[in-house]
Amino acid sequence: MRVVLEVEKGAEVGVSHELEARAYRVIGREGGADITVQLSTEGDRILEPEDLRRVEVHLARRQPTPSETDPRPRIGSFRRERDVLLDDEKVSRTHAMVFLDEEGPSIVDLVSTNGTLVNGKRVRDRDLASGDLINIGKTRFLVRILP
Repeated sequence: MRVVLEVEKGAEVGVSHELEARAYRVIGREGGADITVQLSTEGDRILEPEDLRRVEVHLARRQPTPSETDPRPRIGSFRRERDVLLDDEKVSRTHAMVFLDEEGPSIVDLVSTNGTLVNGKRVRDRDLASGDLINIGKTRFLVRILP
């Protein structure tokens, strides 16, 4: 299974961001030389402890029985793909994360200033379905689930 986030509205209309199984992408604000950002196009910057805590709560809801022999955080079982950077002042430095696991895709808002909306409703975290619309700042993504 794969998930494609296709930009339907915003500065990057027509751009698609693919997510493969057991992976995640962080969505945040792109910045110029004079702006401090936490993300990079390579997906190699460390996330804030509060962001990681929020993600672990989300993953625990989706995978309620952790392995007793593996005490590592759940996020460690996912591969981080390239970050999605949006040139938009309405987007937080680290705004949201999209995951794809055995249950399907999901999204977690990382305590962003302006929130993450799925189908017009503000969400803290949510499972995603094909056809869902995600609004982050001025950008709208269409979720497509592919075999």
